[in-house]
Amino acid sequence: MKRIFTLLFFILLTNTFFAQTREELKNNPIVTSSIISVTIGGDFVITGSFPSTFTERLDQFITRIYNQAYTKALQSIRDTKLIIEINKRFKSFSLRGIVLKRADGKLLNVDLQKFR
Repeated sequence: MKRIFTLLFFILLTNTFFAQTREELKNNPIVTSSIISVTIGGDFVITGSFPSTFTERLDQFITRIYNQAYTKALQSIRDTKLIIEINKRFKSFSLRGIVLKRADGKLLNVDLQKFR
């Protein structure tokens, strides 16, 4: 029960963080002209729509979102067993077989392992 509560807390905390980030970006007129919305779905650390610039590469974007979620997940946890479990979960995500769906409907297969 405690693990379920902690995992739920982690998800809510991460979503709150990203909501605040989106609000900060909306208030800057220079930044808003180059911002696009990128949606992450499927089996990833966190899913939803996140801000990005149109010049940010996919590997940079995924790494940024991953690192922000990882940092937020570990900030508030003090239980060693839970930290180990979260580390396993974060390390289990594949860097291969990622499908990029463009707004025009075009699908691209991405292999981030090549760039690591």
